[in-house]
Amino acid sequence: MGLSLVPGLGPARVARLVEYFGSPEAAWTAPREALAGVPGIGRVIAAAVVTARNSDRVDRALRQAAGRGVCLVTWLDAGYPVRLRGIPASPPVLYVRGPWRDDRPAVAIVGTRRATPYGLGVAEGLAAALAGQGVTIVSGLARGIDAAAHRAVVRAGGSTVGVLACGVDVAYPPEHRSLMDAMAVHGALVAEAPMGAPPERGCFPARNRLISGLADAVIVIEAGLGSGALITARQAAVQGRAVLAVPGNVYAPGSEGPHRLLAAGAKVVTGPDDVLAALGRPAAGTRDGDRQGPAAPDLAPIERRLIAALKDGDARSIDSLASAAGIGVAAAAATLVALELRGLVRRMAGGLYAKDPASRRPQI
Repeated sequence: MGLSLVPGLGPARVARLVEYFGSPEAAWTAPREALAGVPGIGRVIAAAVVTARNSDRVDRALRQAAGRGVCLVTWLDAGYPVRLRGIPASPPVLYVRGPWRDDRPAVAIVGTRRATPYGLGVAEGLAAALAGQGVTIVSGLARGIDAAAHRAVVRAGGSTVGVLACGVDVAYPPEHRSLMDAMAVHGALVAEAPMGAPPERGCFPARNRLISGLADAVIVIEAGLGSGALITARQAAVQGRAVLAVPGNVYAPGSEGPHRLLAAGAKVVTGPDDVLAALGRPAAGTRDGDRQGPAAPDLAPIERRLIAALKDGDARSIDSLASAAGIGVAAAAATLVALELRGLVRRMAGGLYAKDPASRRPQI
């Protein structure tokens, strides 16, 4: 932990010191001249290490973490995430707030902060459906797609992990404080930045490698060509993770990123079964290869109103459903996409929606 707190001593240099001296303790206590002689370290960083070990910063940081219920996990701990051990520049120390363990399949859902109702609906529907299949959902707690995925999992009672570019005790964006508190109950908040560290511009690309590193697959939903979501996708490819993308409106700027990925060979996502197939798991609603009826859905109030507005065998437009349910058209559109991904409604010709017959099958 002491080495990770030294300014200018990133994961690669910490690894070099540990390898050179044989252990973190030997590196931490090495004389200044010996430290300066390590390739890539130099006198400035060697002096910073000596200054750090002569201060009380480590003790203060430990007390601060303990006071907030934050656990520290290092390279040497058995609880260090297995998926991160094999990635380039894996962090020597992780700060973890929450009871999460990485012993379940995990999927990262990422995308633009300026999401459309369609993108938000897809993120919510996929996240909830996959959480219902025991998959942990990883994202970056940003506005837009990230937050939609996290919230859907919290509502579904599943496990979701938020990877931060700041300290795990820092609410960023500020309006996500209550969401972070909820995630820490069943999932976790994870960061390599120390307690109290503010979000800085250069920390976000580094954070993205951890989002992909903690997942078995990465799904991109609505992202521009220069977005952080595409950085995460590139990191995923380097790390050997599956890269998937959700197709969108060909005229929408937010579709450029996913469509570029699809053209480059990413797997297309049209529903949760595509993701489960990429993970090598049975399709939703199957067990030991046998098809089962869908589980009774846990619907949000807005979802119940829309379902109630759809009579069996009836097909209605979004405008008509929004009016019947007493909600806005944009909210209805997003919710219908989520319900479609969960197999509860089906989009028909002409933009009409109807109940999916499969959703009314009795359970076997």
